[in-house]
Amino acid sequence: MSRMSNSRYLLSVDVGSTHIHAVIAELDHSQNFKVMGIGSGVTQGLENGEITVPKALCAALDRAIKRAERDSGIRPSQLLISIPPAQTQFGISYGLMMPKKSIITAEDRITCIQKSKAAIMTHEQVIQHVIPVEYKVNGQQVASPDGLAQGPLEVSTFAVLMKAKQASSLLDVTGTLGLEVKGLIYGPMGLSHFCLSDQERRQGALVIEIGAGFSSVTLFKNGAMISSHCIPIAGNRITQDLMTCLSIDDAEAERLKVMFGCSNPDELEPNETHVMTTVDRGRVDVKRLYLARIIEARVIELFQLLSKKAGIGPDFPYSIVIMGGTSAMRGIAQTAERVLGHPVRIGPHPNGPIDPSLWGYPTALGLIQLGIQTGVIEAPASDGWMTRIRRMIQRDWF
Repeated sequence: MSRMSNSRYLLSVDVGSTHIHAVIAELDHSQNFKVMGIGSGVTQGLENGEITVPKALCAALDRAIKRAERDSGIRPSQLLISIPPAQTQFGISYGLMMPKKSIITAEDRITCIQKSKAAIMTHEQVIQHVIPVEYKVNGQQVASPDGLAQGPLEVSTFAVLMKAKQASSLLDVTGTLGLEVKGLIYGPMGLSHFCLSDQERRQGALVIEIGAGFSSVTLFKNGAMISSHCIPIAGNRITQDLMTCLSIDDAEAERLKVMFGCSNPDELEPNETHVMTTVDRGRVDVKRLYLARIIEARVIELFQLLSKKAGIGPDFPYSIVIMGGTSAMRGIAQTAERVLGHPVRIGPHPNGPIDPSLWGYPTALGLIQLGIQTGVIEAPASDGWMTRIRRMIQRDWF
């Protein structure tokens, strides 16, 4: 069965530190989509979020994608793919221009944003996204400059950059699989379209994602991402702590974390015990409370670091949403609220744009929603797709 070039079908892939998640969706003429198939697999060929063995990553992607293809009976050729967070850097840039006409046009606004891009791009990096944060005309802040009287136009933008070598490697890998990349997307941008309601994206919300290898904290306001930070502390670090403290191997530490892990010891029975297999003493009992104490220390450190990165203080005005595999651990909400000093929500908004029952594929699903809203994905009857990499890299995601 050959890959279909019909624009009705789209493949969305989230490349995580430990797992790859693939979704095949069918688009309709109203820019809605229906999930046709899903598939996942173990990530290989990545080390600390960077592509180290392209052939291994290619094979891992192929396995996850083929499972989605078998589930759906469809082989789409068009792909949206998330970029591992370790490959990203962030920056604030500025553009300035004097429009030539008496009224500022949309073309002037886009030109000003392009100028801000030129100020931040280097030979070693490519820009994945550039998001306008603030416009000024004649030194006065405005919501949008379009249609205003001529004057000096300024824009400040938040840029997400990726290592050019890594971007090239990822495109080579997907090209080997016969896939046409329609967008390399920063994962938290896609995730926000799964877990936030439209109102939250407008009023402001902070999304904390705790994955396996990395955690990110990303702020959205006025419908756009305005800041993001990533740190290499996440679920894998908890597993390592259990290995060290309990003298157990990786598989046993992961089992204990998933089955009995809790970051809030106060909600546990003090005498509850479970059997574990140690490296040097064989099978022994361990108190769940002791496991929780180990986990609590690392989770508190994680939320303290994320709070500092995001600038969360007593007067922090935005809602806080926690996502990622580690967010399912018992006690995470209570620990987060204790450290951050604000209420949090675990998981997607029940009135969000995507069915929250599809919990296991949040970023891959969010990529599709983001692609629709930004025009990267067009209705099946439309035409004019952007070229493979040049326009994809230079496209404005706003």
